[in-house]
Amino acid sequence: MKLIINKFNFEDSKTWDDFVLNDSLNGTIYHTKLFLSYHKDKFNDRSILIYDKNKLISVFPCCKVNNEYYSHLGSTCGGIVILEKYYELTKLTEIMDKIYEYYDGNLHIKLSETVYFKNTTKNDLLNFVLSQKCKSEQDISLYFDIKKNINIIDSFPKNDNKRLLVKYINSTPKEMSFMISNNLEDYKKYYYYLEKFLEEKNGVKPLHSLDEFILLKEILGDKQFLFLSKDSDGEILSGALIFLINSNTYYTAYLMTNYDKKNSHIFYLLYELFELAKKNNIDIVNLGACSTNGGKEILYSKYTFKSSCGCSPIMKYSFS
Repeated sequence: MKLIINKFNFEDSKTWDDFVLNDSLNGTIYHTKLFLSYHKDKFNDRSILIYDKNKLISVFPCCKVNNEYYSHLGSTCGGIVILEKYYELTKLTEIMDKIYEYYDGNLHIKLSETVYFKNTTKNDLLNFVLSQKCKSEQDISLYFDIKKNINIIDSFPKNDNKRLLVKYINSTPKEMSFMISNNLEDYKKYYYYLEKFLEEKNGVKPLHSLDEFILLKEILGDKQFLFLSKDSDGEILSGALIFLINSNTYYTAYLMTNYDKKNSHIFYLLYELFELAKKNNIDIVNLGACSTNGGKEILYSKYTFKSSCGCSPIMKYSFS
């Protein structure tokens, strides 16, 4: 291979995003410049495009803080995004060596989970190549496999949640409704309840402001949506911000319950979200991490709840 590295310029945005979403083996919305643009000038961008002669074979989102490089601080995941043809040991090692050299070895990488890879390919090979020169950490995420759980209700373990779900499914008329929303007023009301929920439950605030929520809505369009449950009066009971990560994956962020309302239990929302994914030919619903700081802090309550909704664990690796 004759590898050539080009520093990313704004004019490369369309080429970059087309490669990530349409051509690559493992690209997600989080790797796109469309998504990263919502940060505006918050990060010192040091992203690169890698060519084999004249052929674009990989992109690497990256930012610089002091003398360290991160892929990427503005995103849930980063790391190399690559063509399937080049995802083999010799080529991948050579490409990563070139990337290490470009960033003087001062590199921190957050990889996406293996379920985002296309064509049933796993990220084991990438983990192996990175582990040759890097120190690794791992967090645990939980995801729901739609293909594995064809009958959604049967995937919920036999407990009180399942009993209440069966009662809800068989009820007529329904006491609540579920919907996709891109309505601005719904975003504002959802954010109000989200702030209240996080303050009461954990004494924290959302990582993103309402303005950032709205900006993401404007930038990503149909690549994101609110999924809400409402009562018969139109009041929000529960909700989540959903990202269409790639063509077959949903990612849930900011699961919220309005504790002041009846029937606000979040498992109702997740059941309907899984059914929506099935209807829309979505294979994976990722409910996010249940640990932080490379597994040093385990969020047991989140893990227990998500497991009770039929979700399975998967590792999320970081390398330095």
